Amino acid sequence: DNRIAAWSLTGTRSLKGSHPRLQLSHVVLRSETYGLPINTGATQKFGPTPLRDALNSPPINANEAFEKINANDSRMNQVVNLNGVLYGGVNTTVTSKTGPPRVGIAFFVVGAVGTPAGIFARILHQGYVAVNGENVLFPSIAVNRAGFGAMAFTLSGPDFFPSAAYVRFAFGRAVGPIHISGPGVLPEDGFSGYKSFGSPTPGVARWGDYSAAIFADGAIWMGNEFIPGTPRTVNANWGTFLSRLPA
Repeated sequence: DNRIAAWSLTGTRSLKGSHPRLQLSHVVLRSETYGLPINTGATQKFGPTPLRDALNSPPINANEAFEKINANDSRMNQVVNLNGVLYGGVNTTVTSKTGPPRVGIAFFVVGAVGTPAGIFARILHQGYVAVNGENVLFPSIAVNRAGFGAMAFTLSGPDFFPSAAYVRFAFGRAVGPIHISGPGVLPEDGFSGYKSFGSPTPGVARWGDYSAAIFADGAIWMGNEFIPGTPRTVNANWGTFLSRLPA
């Protein structure tokens, strides 16, 4: 699609009274193109998979595939409002001239004003974040009052176990290199992608449906799913990495 919508709810102060007067309005904006991520999942680096190995051994002999991780769809999971400027991002398919499709990020910075007569909005900045040959997915953006901050996401691909990562964000744009704050040390090896456990998407494991980023106490705080080296449960090995970036 090449449209996003901005919504406004006005009259919230009336909720304190006995006769609430709320009005919900929206406007559709023409945007850069974005699309559903490749439904075969995001690739990950090969490594030890003890649960898969157990399922593929006698007496089960399940022939389970090495998992990919699910990028879901293009719903916008988090939006930050800073003085009437909205920051949000979605998963999208990205392609290159030389490689197969990968999962990337489309982001949007929208100026919006809600009034009793409706909402007025326009796109101030938009763009993409992608890594050549790898995947970045489930973005969240947080900025301080001056508009400086970071976009957090998961990084995964043929050269990376699922890791927590971020790129700095300033003046409505992603700037500088991508940083890995929480390096993954193993591949995803959880029950959610194995047909032996009734997975609706065999070979594609459920992944961090949401990430989170927020500005608080003088820093950008970020939370992303990754694969740690800590003790696992029998059926899952994922974890959440929290990052603090001084703003």
